[in-house]
Amino acid sequence: MPSRLVIASVSALAGLVGGAVVARYAWPAMGTTPTAPSRVAAAEPAPASVEVARATRGRVEQALNSLGTLQARESVPVASLNPGIVTAIHFQEGSRVEANALLVDLDQRIARANLASAETELRAAQLRFERSQQLSGSGFRSRQQLDDDRASIDRAAAEVAVRQTQLAQLSVRAPFAGILGQREFGLGEYIEAGKRLVMIEDRSVLRVNFRVPERFLPRLAIGQSVELTLDAVPGRRFTGRVTLLDARPGTNDRDIQVRAEIPNDPPVLPSGLFARVRLVIESRADAIVVPPSAVLYTLTGAYVFKVEDGRARRTPVRVGLQLADRVEIVQGLDADDQVVTAGQFNLDDGRRVTMMARTPGQR
Repeated sequence: MPSRLVIASVSALAGLVGGAVVARYAWPAMGTTPTAPSRVAAAEPAPASVEVARATRGRVEQALNSLGTLQARESVPVASLNPGIVTAIHFQEGSRVEANALLVDLDQRIARANLASAETELRAAQLRFERSQQLSGSGFRSRQQLDDDRASIDRAAAEVAVRQTQLAQLSVRAPFAGILGQREFGLGEYIEAGKRLVMIEDRSVLRVNFRVPERFLPRLAIGQSVELTLDAVPGRRFTGRVTLLDARPGTNDRDIQVRAEIPNDPPVLPSGLFARVRLVIESRADAIVVPPSAVLYTLTGAYVFKVEDGRARRTPVRVGLQLADRVEIVQGLDADDQVVTAGQFNLDDGRRVTMMARTPGQR
């Protein structure tokens, strides 16, 4: 029994010594540099497939859309200052006339007779004054009588001027060059003073009044460009300029009244047409732009992935105008820089990329 215990103890001791020797030569001592790599380097991810586009230079505009109605620059009724019977009509409806063109004559017989009487009285006053001068030189006419005869000439001349004006007012003339509307009277009709005879419009320039929200007032200015499209003239665009800003908002809204003028000479457009107005409030002709899908946004700002040497580099950018089909990059990119437009959501800064062909028609 004791001999078996001794043999077991010797065997256990020999096992421990052998294990220590193996451990000593199988593994480097603690604290020494291993002769073989201690860890396997992490493998680099495979290149990511992305779509790219180049930053380009182009025009960017921000515009407001509104509605309005075309109006003539001037539109007034033509009326007679005096009552009378229409004796002659000198225009055609819808025709263009020059300023001061004769349109209508009223009965002038009484006015002509009054003018002839006044002219006769003027000639008589002139003759009396001439005789008074002769008699005054001979001492048979006083200075007072000579002055009275001179005053008679002045009164007679004034009466002639009044009668001439009355006669002229029986001929109705165009107040300015324009296009005449529908005639509202007939030949031989008796008309009252102030009755509207016909409308006249100056359509060489058309006006359109429209509204924009008051928050845009600081960005509005006289001379800004507007573009009009008309349902009545499909396929055409008409351009004009802002000429008036009424900065007094209405009582029931918070809009600003804006007026623009559109050249219309020759007058191909009538007034009264419904118009869709596009007002450009900001424009740059040589901006750097990229597709909207290239720009990513965070709480700290915007960025893009720019492709350089086959790798995607996260690049902060400052965004300007944002349009439906392009975004202006104010800072951070140059023209011809390549940016990722699809596949960037799984990218990390510096990852290798493989550029895929763009799908035709895809933005």
